[in-house]
Amino acid sequence: MKRKSLIGKASLVLLASFSLVMFSKPTAKQQVSANSEQQQGFHQTIQSISQVNQPTYSTILLDVPLENQNAGDRLENGCEVTALSMLLQYYGYQTNKNELAQRLNYVPFNVDAHTYGNPYEGFVGNIQSGKQAMGVFVEPIAKLAKDYVHDDVTVHSEKLSFTQIIQLLQRDIPVWSLATVNLVEPTDQDFIDWPTTSGVIKVTPLIHAVVLTGMDQEFIYVNDPYGIKNRPVKIDTMQKIFERLGQQSLYLTIN
Repeated sequence: MKRKSLIGKASLVLLASFSLVMFSKPTAKQQVSANSEQQQGFHQTIQSISQVNQPTYSTILLDVPLENQNAGDRLENGCEVTALSMLLQYYGYQTNKNELAQRLNYVPFNVDAHTYGNPYEGFVGNIQSGKQAMGVFVEPIAKLAKDYVHDDVTVHSEKLSFTQIIQLLQRDIPVWSLATVNLVEPTDQDFIDWPTTSGVIKVTPLIHAVVLTGMDQEFIYVNDPYGIKNRPVKIDTMQKIFERLGQQSLYLTIN
């Protein structure tokens, strides 16, 4: 009986010790360590989800001919027609920036003392040189392209989302697009009110145009009319530029 009693007491002591280990409050050091492990696991989970949700793009780089707006007969303000010339040359059309500039519609820089030319209607001002210019929007460029291409080619200039622009590049279709001269996102201060006979619009003196020639996981590549072929621009930066410039783009499809 005495031996059995001792065994019973020993069992109670072990059980009590086990209970203290299992149910005692963790120390501050143990709690910090546990919290740190939980946070690390949480961040790893978020990172994994982010990687899963990140789209995967094929690397595309189209060999669009480069043309420099300042080479030969200079068009100091002629980035839009120079970009169009590059796009047309890609599809086999024998043209150049100066030929297209001769066929582009123009409107005066100053209509009167209170209003300016409308870039929706034609190139505003002097395309060759000087500061009396405010560029041209996609509509007159699209009209010029439609007058130039063959009947089996369709010119698309409807407003697209940047996702749709990426889809075009992924299908090996280069895109004419408005941009900024330094290829950085314009600020609100970069835009000014521009009174026209059709109302006040927003314009920026930073207006520029490029041809989107390809992309990879990090960059959009553009042919810059300043003479730079396949210039890299961060995808998110190009998206911000594209959207701030009114999502103005143009591309061709063969019927």
